[in-house]
Amino acid sequence: MLNWIPAFLMRAQHMPLSALALWFAPAAGLSMGIGIFGGGALVNAFARRSPRAYALIPALAALALIPLFVAALLVRSWPVSLALMVVPMICCTIYVAPALALVQNLTPPRGRATASAFMLLVFNLVGLGGGPLAVGMVSDAARAALGADSLRLALMCIAPAALLAALAQYAMSRTVTADLDAVSKEATP
Repeated sequence: MLNWIPAFLMRAQHMPLSALALWFAPAAGLSMGIGIFGGGALVNAFARRSPRAYALIPALAALALIPLFVAALLVRSWPVSLALMVVPMICCTIYVAPALALVQNLTPPRGRATASAFMLLVFNLVGLGGGPLAVGMVSDAARAALGADSLRLALMCIAPAALLAALAQYAMSRTVTADLDAVSKEATP
């Protein structure tokens, strides 16, 4: 999502490059920072009551981004589109801090660096490699029929992926407490 928003704003919404630099760059940077930090802070606050927060907060964020992201893709004004994208840009990064914390909490100390490295590798291969590639392929395939709107269609394909992510997080929420309890019992002599 984040890799293709600038191209979408310029191609489909006709946002000038100067406006992209002035408005998108700060919006994206602040949104991602708020999402990552906010996701960690929310999980820290709610995990005290239930470890399910490690999964439920990212699941809710994934669900929350869907309608606003779709709305941002459907409007025909770049200022409105960009404004609507702020919340989805926050929501799409909320999972990062909880995921890193959960890997640390579920992994024995001697394996934490490797587990974190593997998780970051998967984040990069899937999220920064496979996701943008898939969006680009869909956009290219639809370009002859839709022109610049092919990227709009390709980005719409992210909504089902976000729904699947939310469902996976929800499924994880059903086992995370038992997983953390098992690790805690193993660590106790």
